[in-house]
Amino acid sequence: MILFILALVLIILIVYIWKNKIVLRVDTFFRKGFKKNDDKYGVYCFTGKQGDGKTYSLVDTLSQTGKNKIKICNIKSLCNSGYCFYGLQNFNKNLLKNSTFEKIYIYENDFNKIVDFLQNRDDCKDFIIIYDEIFTLIEKGKLSKDCLAFLSQMRKRGLYLYTTAQEWLEINITFRRYVRYQVACKMINIPILNFALSINEINNAYEMKWDNLENEYIAPRVKTTIKKCSKKLADSYDTFETIETQGKLLSR
Repeated sequence: MILFILALVLIILIVYIWKNKIVLRVDTFFRKGFKKNDDKYGVYCFTGKQGDGKTYSLVDTLSQTGKNKIKICNIKSLCNSGYCFYGLQNFNKNLLKNSTFEKIYIYENDFNKIVDFLQNRDDCKDFIIIYDEIFTLIEKGKLSKDCLAFLSQMRKRGLYLYTTAQEWLEINITFRRYVRYQVACKMINIPILNFALSINEINNAYEMKWDNLENEYIAPRVKTTIKKCSKKLADSYDTFETIETQGKLLSR
């Protein structure tokens, strides 16, 4: 009976390979190979309306992934939480030889300069980028083709880029495809217990597919995280700060 089942499975496999015109290069299995790196680098877009905790969730994620990394950021209040170089032209890595990168920030509002600074470096993994509302710049045509190519190569360069947007579905589908993970943010109060919860629905934007029922491209859910909000984390940045993104003022 077991031999019959094995024979049946083998026949089904042969038919499947023949039907789908699969070519199995047996000779390659005798060569030295390598393991695919399944990392989490790429563009993370934190979405939600004002008050839903986009920036909070971004800073919370940064506290986990930004350890021992130099943060290039266009949020001044976040830069004030550590030692900050104001402008990439003032950055001097030699000053950091005897210190950890954990509290090192570079404030830079011009994303084109950030790309110029990083695209020819071999040590991109030392850096992480936090840039509010980058898709506003893209949709206004404020970024060069080099910048768009740079965004599509984040995994290859070993870089994280964290950005925000109020409405995920209002971002052009072409630009949504630059995103590795969309993090849909929600913050709710628990009145009796007097604290707030941060709820993040993490969706894999690389696997977006058309959904006939939703009449829209949908990114499959990876997981949902629920956390109690931290006052210390919320106090580490200014929720009322206004970001100037190359001529356009954006309220956070």
